[in-house]
Amino acid sequence: MLEEHVFQCTGCESECDVVVRLADGKIVAVEGNDCPTGASYAISQVKMKTASKSQASKNNI
Repeated sequence: MLEEHVFQCTGCESECDVVVRLADGKIVAVEGNDCPTGASYAISQVKMKTASKSQASKNNI
């Protein structure tokens, strides 16, 4: 299953929209970042989102 998440990075003045694509829960592509900070930011956001979903399912929320 392919998922796509879009984040607006605020790490620099570019404020680029970064797209992170996941397949079976694993990051397969990061696109749209104008600098390495954008990619790092988006990846960290995906990891936090995934961790939150995992915790919610453990708590039956």
